[in-house]
Amino acid sequence: PTILAGDRIFADKTVGKPGGARLWRGALAIFIYPNDRTMTFIKRVVGLPGDRIEIDNEHVRVNGRDLQVSATGDDGRIVRERGDRSDYAVLWPRQASGASAAGEASHFIVPNGEIFVLGDNRGNAVDSRRFGTVPIADVQAVARQVWFSAHASDGVRWRRIGQVLN
Repeated sequence: PTILAGDRIFADKTVGKPGGARLWRGALAIFIYPNDRTMTFIKRVVGLPGDRIEIDNEHVRVNGRDLQVSATGDDGRIVRERGDRSDYAVLWPRQASGASAAGEASHFIVPNGEIFVLGDNRGNAVDSRRFGTVPIADVQAVARQVWFSAHASDGVRWRRIGQVLN
């Protein structure tokens, strides 16, 4: 769980601006949802312009390179994947959904000026597998750190405050 309900985050809003941050594979991009421009989504950047993405069961390959580093977990699969700057954890269900569950691999080529994003909860995510690529111009920020975290059932989650988001 990279970001939990009730998390308040610091975000770098200089993405795509002169002298600002550039997007990288593994970044947590905050962007305008392509199918409803009144909504804002946050997803993991997996592909940059020109990248070839292949998704086969719980394996994601970018330009022929498997992102998976290791896997653990009992009721699902917690998989460590490698981004450009650091590793991050994602959750795959025991039985993958969609085309991958039928044993078919999905292939995508990221167009110029766009990115391919996936949710960290891969079995339940609404991401580029469903709505396609996201224009870089619609990326508003990159999530960096948890500023505050609280939930009605947990109260203040003190150990999450200040956590750097990978």
